[in-house]
Amino acid sequence: PDIVRIRRFARQQTLRFPVPASATKFASRPSARKSSSSAFDAEVLIAMNHGESPARWVERTLLATRGRPADCRVIELLAPRIIRALDVLDAEPLPERLDRTLRDGLTELGLPCTDAQITGLQHALARPLATRVLRHRLVEWACELCDEHGWRLKLCGRGWGDDPRFARFDGGVLAHGDALGTAYATTAVTLHASMTFLHQRVYECILAGGLPAMLFKPEDLRILLDFGELVAHETALGNASATAPSQIPARVHVDAHPALTTMRTLVEDLGTTSLATNTSETLRPVRDMLATSTVRAEISPDERTMVVPEWIPPADHIRMFDAMRPCLFRTREELGTIIANAIRDPESRQSTNTAVRSLVEQYFTYEQTTRAAIDLVVRSLTSTRA
Repeated sequence: PDIVRIRRFARQQTLRFPVPASATKFASRPSARKSSSSAFDAEVLIAMNHGESPARWVERTLLATRGRPADCRVIELLAPRIIRALDVLDAEPLPERLDRTLRDGLTELGLPCTDAQITGLQHALARPLATRVLRHRLVEWACELCDEHGWRLKLCGRGWGDDPRFARFDGGVLAHGDALGTAYATTAVTLHASMTFLHQRVYECILAGGLPAMLFKPEDLRILLDFGELVAHETALGNASATAPSQIPARVHVDAHPALTTMRTLVEDLGTTSLATNTSETLRPVRDMLATSTVRAEISPDERTMVVPEWIPPADHIRMFDAMRPCLFRTREELGTIIANAIRDPESRQSTNTAVRSLVEQYFTYEQTTRAAIDLVVRSLTSTRA
């Protein structure tokens, strides 16, 4: 939105794209169509660029800033607090939790606490460290579950063999392309944990024929709620009189669009305890993008003319959430259930992959994104000449 609001770029000449994956490089392998669990090369795969632990990352960051004592003091104070802030994944969104941790730490150090400084620390310290905390927690869960159930685990990437806790699971480095795609296809479940929700590695796993299991965090509901607001706005515009745009209804009932009904079901299913307490009447989203809305029985179709248009229709984003629901976990126990189900029922695993892959192939590949970008440029040039 900032490209329109702040930089004053013409809204009609903008289009938001996700970071795509290569459908050619990660085309579905025949080996992905497993008819029995014995055909899997491993039950669980975690493929990361490196296995650097949170503690090692802090050491490396301190070493890189050793010539700046003030920066070292900030890192030494904040890093342990950031790690502790992620001890429990409860209802509070992680960005807000990290923001509060940073502000409290800077205040304690007597340092200025401007929004710009907080943003800088989020990108340079909090988010990279938090990502490693989440990923290593996922690795610990996977190790425990595989030991308990006798499942085979492969940790692929640099550095896993150097950690005594994980060396026995070291699967080496997988080249980005055929080797990685084959590993996705021949493993029951590939695990993902990140500060973001859907990302390129998830799309690649789906395209190759794998089943990603993704850590679902409280703030991931924001994305779903935002798309619900956009669907409500489009629905309200469609129902309003073309000659009387001021008659756009203030609220849109969830029954007015199938995607809104799906969204409400997902919110009720994935919402945390504190969110669920609001669902008896209305559920207020955890973030206001441009204005507030409610998402239980009615949704406010607020004015969204400043929002950068999405190439992917918001209703299809909600469909993507719904198709991914069997892949989402919030706890160690839910992760264990996903793995067990994929092993016990390969056909269901394949059905989930097929449902998600149809949307990934339609919207989240380099090939489709390139076509959409070219179409945008052509339309923009045509309208300019007119």
